[in-house]
Amino acid sequence: KLWNAARFALMNMGDFRADPKLFIKEHALSLADRWILSRLNVAIAGVQSALTLYNFGEAASVLYQFLWREFCDWYIELSKGALRGEDEHARDSTRATLVFCLDQILRLAHPLMPFITEEIWQKLPMQHATESIVIAAYPTEDRRLRDEDAESEMRPVIEAIEGIRTIRGESQLSPAVKVEAHVQSASAHSREMLHRWRDYVIPLARLSELHISDVKPSKPAQAAA
Repeated sequence: KLWNAARFALMNMGDFRADPKLFIKEHALSLADRWILSRLNVAIAGVQSALTLYNFGEAASVLYQFLWREFCDWYIELSKGALRGEDEHARDSTRATLVFCLDQILRLAHPLMPFITEEIWQKLPMQHATESIVIAAYPTEDRRLRDEDAESEMRPVIEAIEGIRTIRGESQLSPAVKVEAHVQSASAHSREMLHRWRDYVIPLARLSELHISDVKPSKPAQAAA
């Protein structure tokens, strides 16, 4: 999974060579970029806390869950629209976020997975402060990258996509089939976020149309709920 994530990132770097840490601090970022950077810092804090208690299994579990579920399953999928779009700034901010997150993930994972992490780290398009990941500084939490607003905005988006994907799976629908979805929520915040970030929901849930309402809509014929 780590190798495939790195391969995806490296194949989409183009001519990007900016300092990723500097870029993400000086430029406006997308919701997906802000969300994954915030979740990365939650993971760093969790790993550090577990290591302080010599709980190596918990440290590995925190890192595994972040890498597999949040970075690979969500951020990489969310990043594809920006990487394939026409907005040059959106592409570069996504590239900077990918490189920055991979750098941090690789350094976190190095004590557990020494060889593959060194191999990938050497290929990242960034200036390294040391010649080897073995002596690179271990990541520490940067509270400036914690973004509770981004996490709050992304939460209903992820929940809606997961709900629609569950229904698709139970209905044995092919990923190639686009469907119309009606999403109902009593939460004004959730409805606002789904309207604002519908460009995330529609491609990831494989939708042709998305309708959002505060009342339960009448169930269309031949629909799953």
